[in-house]
Amino acid sequence: GSRILGIIPDQLSVKKDGENIESKLIDINIKVRQQAKQEKAWWAADLIRKELETIGIRLEDKKDGTSWHRTNQQE
Repeated sequence: GSRILGIIPDQLSVKKDGENIESKLIDINIKVRQQAKQEKAWWAADLIRKELETIGIRLEDKKDGTSWHRTNQQE
């Protein structure tokens, strides 16, 4: 299957301590992307956005931060 940045499987249903690991991994990617943007590493920020899009995750940048939601592509 697809992988995020070539390392994280696209289908994670495992839960640990009641929290969804998939959501945590997406949030980690958002933090890494924010750091890349701060460092003006636009190529890295764009890569993260594009890779998440390929697995049906759309990022939305707003004044108060970045949020994400699933697209119909993966549902």
